[in-house]
Amino acid sequence: MGSAKIVVMAADLQEAPELVLQMDHALRAGDLDVVVGVREARNDPLMSRLPAAIFWSLYRRYVVRDIPSGASTCSAATGPFRDTLLQLKNVTAR
Repeated sequence: MGSAKIVVMAADLQEAPELVLQMDHALRAGDLDVVVGVREARNDPLMSRLPAAIFWSLYRRYVVRDIPSGASTCSAATGPFRDTLLQLKNVTAR
């Protein structure tokens, strides 16, 4: 049956559901705890790409500076990684 895993995927379903299977395969095949999707290309119209580019530019500048460009809204992790993550304390910088 394998160890427990979690997947986080945006509710807008812009990512293909098959990505979950690919991430599971990557977790099983390697010595990995986390898999993060990165978008290689997209064929969205300009009026969709422009607001998204502005949003992600601001997000990387003010929220998470080291998020990779083209990062997907889909990731997967092993159960032990999830358990460790849940034990961390939430600290808010002021």
